Amino acid sequence: MEETNELIGMNMDEGAEIVSADTTNETPNETKNEKFIRLAVYRVNKIMTAVSSLDKLHNGNTYEYTDEQVNAMFESLENQLAEVKGHFGNTKVQEVKFSFGAKAE
Repeated sequence: MEETNELIGMNMDEGAEIVSADTTNETPNETKNEKFIRLAVYRVNKIMTAVSSLDKLHNGNTYEYTDEQVNAMFESLENQLAEVKGHFGNTKVQEVKFSFGAKAE
């Protein structure tokens, strides 16, 4: 998957710029908003790549899973996203760690 330098869903007409995803190239005059955009683009793209890798697990010829396991996996991801999103709106959501409850055989 090719890495892009724009945040999906961001309206470019509202003054946002497409910036480099390189997290090590902070400029001396970088504003807090520019730093946020640079790091958000990098981190969101990294997360999207990781989430996309879950698609490979649906191959029934290689893996076996139950609906309950799939639901638990996606519920955990949704809960984590809700927790992080809540931090931006000052809403508290309890932290939850993912586990199927039993170790894989």
